[in-house]
Amino acid sequence: MSNRVTDRMMYNKGASSVAHSRKKLADAQELASSGLRINKPSDDPVGEMKVLGLRADLSRNQQLQKNVTSAKTVLSVTESNLGDLGDILVRAKELAISMSNGVNQSPETLASARQEVEQVLLRAVQIGNARVGNRYIFGGHQTDRPPFDQHGNYYGDAGVNDVEVSPGQKITMNLPGSIPFFGVSEIAEQEGVTRAAGMPSIAADDLSLRGPASVQHKNSEDQAKRAAGEAPIEAPEGEELPSASPKDLQSVGVIQAIKGLEEGLKTGQIDRINDSLDTLDIAFNQVVTARATVGARMKSLDDTQSSLESDEVANIGVTSETRDADTLKVYSDLAKEENALNATLEISNRLVSKSLLDFLK
Repeated sequence: MSNRVTDRMMYNKGASSVAHSRKKLADAQELASSGLRINKPSDDPVGEMKVLGLRADLSRNQQLQKNVTSAKTVLSVTESNLGDLGDILVRAKELAISMSNGVNQSPETLASARQEVEQVLLRAVQIGNARVGNRYIFGGHQTDRPPFDQHGNYYGDAGVNDVEVSPGQKITMNLPGSIPFFGVSEIAEQEGVTRAAGMPSIAADDLSLRGPASVQHKNSEDQAKRAAGEAPIEAPEGEELPSASPKDLQSVGVIQAIKGLEEGLKTGQIDRINDSLDTLDIAFNQVVTARATVGARMKSLDDTQSSLESDEVANIGVTSETRDADTLKVYSDLAKEENALNATLEISNRLVSKSLLDFLK
């Protein structure tokens, strides 16, 4: 028995072929217009999962780059201000040298030098109250108020602000004023010591006479308390705190060193002016050391930023390979599907173009 092919069967087959060709052409047009191989999860479920993971990694990478940029901004301003602080200390020492031999001393020259030192002192306080936006960079955690008053007393703390710059890696983006201005070591940072609101401040006179290493043998807890301004410098039990000469000092208060020169110029005492040379040297070395610390952090941030930028480029490349369509293949397929649809329409038109008159012939 032979199967009979009716006109309705041919019509249905033609309509189905046209619909299929149009669907394939629409898919090709969507690929060409979007340029994406994956437009919905059903296009490639495995590829879509990979793209989602890459997008999450890219978002995290971009956030880390923002953190690096913020940290570099704070550290750059810190480094610039430490440079200015070093410059004014150099100028203060120049004035001390010119007035230390007694040859150039006269009431007029002493008064002129003292006036310039007063300006140096004001500038040092201004540097200590430097800001990035509305945040004071030398205040530790106390970033909402000036860390130094007009007399040079320190009201900040030893708090540090760590920021994540790469997965599992953080870097300190600030430098508490107690480090460059008072020569306090970073033990306060290591111990996590901060001074709570209402605790005593570090006066300009504190930490300006730290004796030889032989008398600094109290435990790290006491050192940390002194660093945070919670305890004065005291002699070990049963001993007297020796009076240290400027040459024996390990650290000084920068503002107090400048004040020492100012007092020497006010009284005209050559010995006191000569002593200020040593304290100014120590203060300058403190600032240089602090500046080197900031520089090292900035170098680390530069390296981290380069690594993050490379990771971002690699991420974008892998995402493109996974999601993007092959442009040449897309347009080739588009032309092929257009030709296939035209051919299907032409054939279907021939099949259904017969009328009743054709059957009456």
